[in-house]
Amino acid sequence: MAIPPSNVYQPAGRRLLWHFAGAGSSTAELKAARELPLTGSEPPPKHWVAKGWSAFLNRRLNLAWLPPGTAFIRAVTLPVMPREELVAAIEFQLEKLSPLPPTHIVWSVEALPQVVNGQQTVLVLIAARQQVEQVLGQLEAQGYLADRLEVPALDLLMSVPAQAEGLWLYPPQEGAEACWLAAWWSGGLLRHVGMIHLPEGENRGRVLQDQLRLMAWAGEVEGWLAGPAAWHLVADSVSAALWEPLVREIAGGPVTLITPPPVSRLAGQTVKRAAAALAAKLPGLLPAETAQQYRARFVDGLWMSSLTTVFAVYLVAVLAYFGYLEFLEYRLTRAEAQVAAISGTYTNAQQIKFQVQILQEQQNLKYAALEVWDAVARTLPQELTLQSLNFSRERTLTLFGTVTEGNNQAVFDFNNALKQVEFNGRPLFVKVAAPFLDTRQGRWNFTCELNRLE
Repeated sequence: MAIPPSNVYQPAGRRLLWHFAGAGSSTAELKAARELPLTGSEPPPKHWVAKGWSAFLNRRLNLAWLPPGTAFIRAVTLPVMPREELVAAIEFQLEKLSPLPPTHIVWSVEALPQVVNGQQTVLVLIAARQQVEQVLGQLEAQGYLADRLEVPALDLLMSVPAQAEGLWLYPPQEGAEACWLAAWWSGGLLRHVGMIHLPEGENRGRVLQDQLRLMAWAGEVEGWLAGPAAWHLVADSVSAALWEPLVREIAGGPVTLITPPPVSRLAGQTVKRAAAALAAKLPGLLPAETAQQYRARFVDGLWMSSLTTVFAVYLVAVLAYFGYLEFLEYRLTRAEAQVAAISGTYTNAQQIKFQVQILQEQQNLKYAALEVWDAVARTLPQELTLQSLNFSRERTLTLFGTVTEGNNQAVFDFNNALKQVEFNGRPLFVKVAAPFLDTRQGRWNFTCELNRLE
């Protein structure tokens, strides 16, 4: 099972936030990639704990530690069974295990790895729903939406050696000066877990002794405690100097001092437990309705961020469009100014060009008229008399004339001869129409369409 990137937040006492990069296997030891102390009312940094679209591709866990004393821990010895049956068995006994009605609590389970003769210890974590909701309200006010709520004392209990025996005492943790944790190990199994609240004053040693005596009597009655137990005090050097004399006085014998694991290591163990619990779909201390609200808020946040992004892109596109229009208008204004500057010169040039074209056409027409006159003069038979030669639309030539009686064929010969006339290797006329002949008056005429002469 792969462990996703995770955050562990300790909101009570000395506020700390650990970030873990994740691991490809749950058996690997997790080391905090970053540890961030938070001062005053400083909220956790958003770029660590906030979730966006990347959470779909790269899941991230936000875990929060409940303050010490918020949750009860009960140890139950059960046969080894699948997790689904284990949850059902605990739920069946929940009313007996819980100090509050089941409707007023949230609960979770954790099976310890030690197994003796097919038996295992199951730790049941129980917290008052009202207290959990208060903690969640404080976390929400700081912008931290937890995926699971965890109890660090559970990781302390799971960090004991495999062959643990006797009484293990955990002095007060920071933020809960009057709360002790006592764990009784017998026959390789954790038999009892108790929370001891000591009052202020000189009689706290007597209160601690009385509470431990009551736990020992309960163990004797249940049959798992027979004879004196070895005493262990899990505390650092400062706590050991403060509490060891008191514990030795109560024990009436030697006390083994054990250095607790670093807090960052406990945070790594919390991440591994939470990832395994999520994969197995075990119940957690986070109320189900709160998890649904967080999920809905997460989805709504994604939609809002998407709409904001789309609106921002649209706004940038509109601004770019208007900017481009301004650029085109600027270019148009420059072009119009340039046109206005050269419009006079352009008009004069156009007039000159038009005049040159007229002169060129007049010259071409003049040469065409000479060529036509020459062609007519060379091809006109003696039997025909040319009376007029007219140009119309600069390209149509109309010939009028007379013919002597009996020589009408000469008109057709003249018409065919003009069709054969060439100028610079091209026909002089594009089209020569058939002649019109008035035999009574001896008159004839036909038209020719002049080829363009350049």
